Amino acid sequence: MTQSGYFGFTGDQAASFGALMATSVGKLLMVFDTMSSTVKPGIMYTTRLTTDPPGTFEAPRTLRAGGATTNNTRWGDYEATSYDGATTNNTWFAAQYSPSNHDWSTYIGKVHF
Repeated sequence: MTQSGYFGFTGDQAASFGALMATSVGKLLMVFDTMSSTVKPGIMYTTRLTTDPPGTFEAPRTLRAGGATTNNTRWGDYEATSYDGATTNNTWFAAQYSPSNHDWSTYIGKVHF
């Protein structure tokens, strides 16, 4: 390990169940669940470029906003990332969020950076 660091928010907003994936040129994507007393359970991601200072990430971006609160206590088993190679340079992700029915759902997508 050549670098380490922490990622989080101020207040009671959580960044939890992160899944990390590096590209062939050293860029890094982290997808994670986020929630708080005012943020419904959703999905965000952040990136780390090779030009970023050691131990830092870019500002997080929302992938899928939560639609409702949930009382589901089974959370966090379904985050994953996968890099599909330098030809397309896409990083695919699957993560969990709370849709408007107060349950949970999986969102699958890709980030190109």
